Amino acid sequence: AILGCGLGVLAGSSIFPLILWQAYNIILNIRPDIALVIDWPLCLSVVAMYTVVVLAVTWYCCRSLLKEVPAELIRPKPPTSGRKIFLEYLPFWNRFSFLNKVMLRNIFRYRQRLLMMLIGVGGCSALLLTGFGIRDSIMDIVDFQFQDVTHYHIEARLSEGLDKGDQEEFREELGRYVDRITFAHQSSMEIEYGGQNRDVIMIAAGSEFENVMDLHHDDQALSMPKVGEALLSIGIADKLGVHVGDTVVIRDPDLRSLTVTIAAIYDNYVNNYIIIRPETIAAQWNEMPELQMAYFTVAENQDAHYAATKISAYDGVMNVTVSADLADQIGSMLGALNLVVVTIVVCAVLLAVTVTYNLTNINITERIREIATIKVLGFNAKESAAYVFKENLLLSVMGAGVGLLFGVWLLEFVMSQIKVDIVWMEARLLPESYLWAILFTMLSAILVDFVLYFKLDKINMAEALKSVE
Repeated sequence: AILGCGLGVLAGSSIFPLILWQAYNIILNIRPDIALVIDWPLCLSVVAMYTVVVLAVTWYCCRSLLKEVPAELIRPKPPTSGRKIFLEYLPFWNRFSFLNKVMLRNIFRYRQRLLMMLIGVGGCSALLLTGFGIRDSIMDIVDFQFQDVTHYHIEARLSEGLDKGDQEEFREELGRYVDRITFAHQSSMEIEYGGQNRDVIMIAAGSEFENVMDLHHDDQALSMPKVGEALLSIGIADKLGVHVGDTVVIRDPDLRSLTVTIAAIYDNYVNNYIIIRPETIAAQWNEMPELQMAYFTVAENQDAHYAATKISAYDGVMNVTVSADLADQIGSMLGALNLVVVTIVVCAVLLAVTVTYNLTNINITERIREIATIKVLGFNAKESAAYVFKENLLLSVMGAGVGLLFGVWLLEFVMSQIKVDIVWMEARLLPESYLWAILFTMLSAILVDFVLYFKLDKINMAEALKSVE
């Protein structure tokens, strides 16, 4: 226990922090090198707790044997008496072959081993499903945001708001490079609800804003809010616990506040937005907001970057952002989590191999006389291996099934803890992730069976049967 904890402390204090440090590229511009610090009180407490648990389990497992006198321990231990299992009461039990009946009886005969396999293999499958689920949850965020939600290709901030006359002139000058131009007001605000405050981007626009953003929740299409109402993006609503019908307060840097009712919550994955009508600002602040943002949509045969250079050259344009460039940047940031996913999958596979190997090895050791007996009866190497390893494979399948159930819950918990202010990540599992989790679990069991096949083949029948003497 102490040696294992020592290796774990070294890995946990050096390797894993380096991996997780890269994941913080999502929200921070960080240095490539970090100063590793070992938290000795934490490390020693982990070693102490783990060692106490191992000693307690060891005592529990051998407490009854320690009470026996040596003469009783030397005598061969009588085999565990078998009882009918629940499958024997089912109509199709008699259709099983004799060896399959033996396999099923052995599985439920050794209940502790059954429980350990279900917990051990199930835990590994749950970790595998969680790793693949994290990948599923982040891999399509860029596509969801910049294909399903955001329909504009270029965003430009102007030095001052444009009235209707200036807007028409703006369209005439730049309309030949783009397909559509939509104007809106955009500013950084602070939203308050339930004693919590968060940064949010406020957009004030008319109904034409629906041309540049697809406002929807799941498959339900949403319309622009009415005066005094607002649409809130799902990420910030989830963080604050806001629901439809709630009233929130938003404030600008000058501490002017707007009170609005949430009419709907819409799907959005990058940045946090609250969308209102300009008339809402006019009703509470007695002034119409400046329309200092322009959103451009280009046709399929037009080059967004070429259009962006022409827009940036226009007098009064402060900065220009191309959606494709922002999508690439967000994709690279989220790609840092792939290393975390790989780490989880590798650790889960190693854990599955370790658990399955130990339990199967114990199974073979405890039943070595039984295995030697069937070899004496004429079972060849493959038949002897099938006699033992079929149990192992079936237990792995059962453990994988248990793990998939817990894996869904574990993914929900992990994703709820991954809080990134500008990116909303929903727990999502694709069907192939279930298949990959089962496949890796079964491959681990097959690998263990392959390694232990040679141990079965080397069992000396005479030595094993004479072991009691």
